[in-house]
Amino acid sequence: MGLIRGLDFVAARPRYAPRAKAQQFYMDRHHDMFRDGLSDLAVRANTATCGKVVARLAAMFDHIYIDEIQDLVGHDLELLDLLFRSPIGITLVGDPRQFTYATNNSARNKAYKGGGIEQAFTHDGPQGVSNVVEDLLRRSPVPEGCRTAANAIYVPEAQQLLIEVDLPNHEIIPPVASYRYIAQRSEVVPQPLKQAEVHDAYARLVARLALRALDEAFSVTPAAFVESIILNGRVNATDRATGQALRACVVSLVALRKDFAELVLDEPRLDPQQCLHRLGATVSKHPHDLEPVTPVVEADLSHYRIITETAVVATLDSRPDLLQMNPYDFERLVRELFEAMGYKTWRTQGSRDDGVDAVATLTDPTGSTIFAIQAKRSKNVVPVNTVRAMSGVMHDKDAGYGIVVTTSWYGKDSHDFAHRNGRIRLIDGRNLKALLIKHLNIDALIGLPKVPPGWQAGDLV
Repeated sequence: MGLIRGLDFVAARPRYAPRAKAQQFYMDRHHDMFRDGLSDLAVRANTATCGKVVARLAAMFDHIYIDEIQDLVGHDLELLDLLFRSPIGITLVGDPRQFTYATNNSARNKAYKGGGIEQAFTHDGPQGVSNVVEDLLRRSPVPEGCRTAANAIYVPEAQQLLIEVDLPNHEIIPPVASYRYIAQRSEVVPQPLKQAEVHDAYARLVARLALRALDEAFSVTPAAFVESIILNGRVNATDRATGQALRACVVSLVALRKDFAELVLDEPRLDPQQCLHRLGATVSKHPHDLEPVTPVVEADLSHYRIITETAVVATLDSRPDLLQMNPYDFERLVRELFEAMGYKTWRTQGSRDDGVDAVATLTDPTGSTIFAIQAKRSKNVVPVNTVRAMSGVMHDKDAGYGIVVTTSWYGKDSHDFAHRNGRIRLIDGRNLKALLIKHLNIDALIGLPKVPPGWQAGDLV
């Protein structure tokens, strides 16, 4: 075909030029390529070389910005589709209402000519948008093992994407910080990372992978179609206590495009964890232990049906009903409450066996005091044996105080025992509601079937 000198935006390709004569078909006599032929040739060359054209672009560019998208027609749209399926980040800018010029006169994809670019993106419906996003996420050139799977659902009515990405577990963090050469033994000795350093590095990796998935999904979708993205990041692992497979959600958030656009992700000083916090993400405090968080939205990906979290959202008014929370979420809420109150908490292992759900420390100028905490999500009066058992738990944990928290109430025997012990504190549902409002700004409901003795009906709502 010869060397392509440039582009011919004025002349039109000869109407009857045979494709077999490539130079006559694609170029004028000055070796400038007709505008009708540029994308056509690129697509055909990519097919003939088994994808080497797009692979070359991916090796040269991390991101491609395309302006005046409304003017693209013909084979341009097929080239765009190839770029969307590549690892390259694509940002499109344009307004279909401002269509004034067509890049070529090809009859290809003529249904989308004249500013019909939006229809080009949705000609396969929501499933087509989902497929494009999924394909991009799965092809993303992240380090091996950092993203083993990705799924997407597009909800056009809400202009929203739901994305789930599989994240690696903490074993992906290299255990070695550096190597030291010992001359006397002519030996290279590895210097291991401290456990805390491994945990910190893993938490940062989870945050970076979540941000990358959001960036890729926003980049590949037009703003007119997707205003927000729900992201759930999950880790597949085995529960060491039961041997059963588990799939823990360690990060979940709703990101608005306008908020995400304000981030400068390539700024070296950007803290990915603070960035997620700014976006309002719910992130596991201990992702290395697979301590899960409640996803913003659960999705049945096999049927592409969005399921809202009815188990934790009150039916009538979106306020959380403490009795409808699963036991683990309730325990986590109680731990977050104590952290907001100034305690340092951590979850105990096997809490179902030792009768305590969390251990907390409170530090003041005189030293640190250990508190054993038990969270009881119940609709009935808490048995006095539960309160008595806390005394033994305190001894076993070497705790200075014990705290029993419940959604319901305590009987006279429980209050009498706690008073005689002097180191056991009881927090009933009414007090729990007040503390949640004060320290976490959570106005919760307690869906008890009846008003407990001494309570008012308003205490439940």
